[in-house]
Amino acid sequence: YDCLDTSLSFLKTRRATEVCTFEVLKKCVQDIDKRDFSLRNLLQIVAVAPLAFRLGWIKKTDRYQLSVDFALRTATDEGAAASKITPSALMQRKTLFRERLVSMVEEHRRKVLARNGAAGGAVEVDTMDDIEPVALPMRPDQLAANAAAAAPLVAAHNASPAVKRALQLVNDAKNLAHSSAMDALGVP
Repeated sequence: YDCLDTSLSFLKTRRATEVCTFEVLKKCVQDIDKRDFSLRNLLQIVAVAPLAFRLGWIKKTDRYQLSVDFALRTATDEGAAASKITPSALMQRKTLFRERLVSMVEEHRRKVLARNGAAGGAVEVDTMDDIEPVALPMRPDQLAANAAAAAPLVAAHNASPAVKRALQLVNDAKNLAHSSAMDALGVP
């Protein structure tokens, strides 16, 4: 998390008008941390701190690339995201992230103790499951494909609730199969 926040801050300061893509951010994080930084790692961090980062898609040349930015809220912008961040805000974000992680570990400990019927004792942190990554936002080309796929659903608005539900399930299965295929190919 620290390397991600530091790298994003550095990149936003250095290239204030440029959109930061995951590929550029990944290289910067790996240069600092000397470990692999995967898309899964980013999505796990976002799962822990969902309001800390804003993910989106930009089209560069002929393909879409994942963009990453700070999701900052100020009293003057009424919810608009900003991309500049102060050192004190970085420290505050770090503290909130760590508090959230500690909270997740404590929750895991409570569940393990309740499951084992133990009144106390140590629980190995290594027994904790991986943090489930959040889903990527849909790319604009996927949104267009979903809109086209939803057309039969719109046309079937007079169908019975059972038919509507069946059509929705087919559409959901198609989307899941598409995203699984994209994951298998390594395409974000």
